[in-house]
Amino acid sequence: MTPPSRIHHANKRNPLTYPAMSKSDSPVLHPGTVGGVNWGGIGLDLGRQIMITNHSRLPNVVTMHPREQVDDLPVGMGGARPDQDIAPHWLSPWGVTRPMWLSVLGAPCIAPPWGLVAATDLESGTLLWSQPLGTGFDAGPLNLPTFLRIPLGTVNLGGPLVTGSGITFIAAAQDNYLRAYETETGRLIWSARLPAGGQASPMTYVHEGRQYIAIVAAGHAQLETTIGDYVVAFSRPAP
Repeated sequence: MTPPSRIHHANKRNPLTYPAMSKSDSPVLHPGTVGGVNWGGIGLDLGRQIMITNHSRLPNVVTMHPREQVDDLPVGMGGARPDQDIAPHWLSPWGVTRPMWLSVLGAPCIAPPWGLVAATDLESGTLLWSQPLGTGFDAGPLNLPTFLRIPLGTVNLGGPLVTGSGITFIAAAQDNYLRAYETETGRLIWSARLPAGGQASPMTYVHEGRQYIAIVAAGHAQLETTIGDYVVAFSRPAP
């Protein structure tokens, strides 16, 4: 993220820390604080020895601020409240700002896809397939909906559900859809509209011999997805 010469040892509590930086000298953190693989967990198909993961590709611009410039106390281990311009670090002589690296159109300053769902062979460690996850249907440039289901891939929060029948269900993206992929091939086989953002992990259950897929659709304020208060369930075809 930054040249080794820019990093110095502080103490045992903070083995690595940054010197103070100006905004013009700030490094880019990539993957950013939303991921890589983060915030949703993984899905495992142990019978097929496949691991399903979802990824976000959203960089942050990191600027460190000397602690004397930061008046507030840290939240927990060092998070920021919405009203704090600078997040104070816990047991550290620094505060930090780390806004997302976005263009004037509100899109990440890297090429898409900005979100992926992928499968890895657990025996060999090889990547089996990777697909962009999400479209700009509900949130395009300037956070305006495009109403186009072009799979650019979006930032995503929420994990996959992998079933024994070889299907992976996932929402998570910035459009309001729940999707189903063929676990072995990555082929998109089904999708359904949600009433709000599906930034959650689906679950499954069986009732009277029929399998259901359920997900909370409540949205996410920071991802600016549709806010709601729903639990949505879909049934698989009766055997």
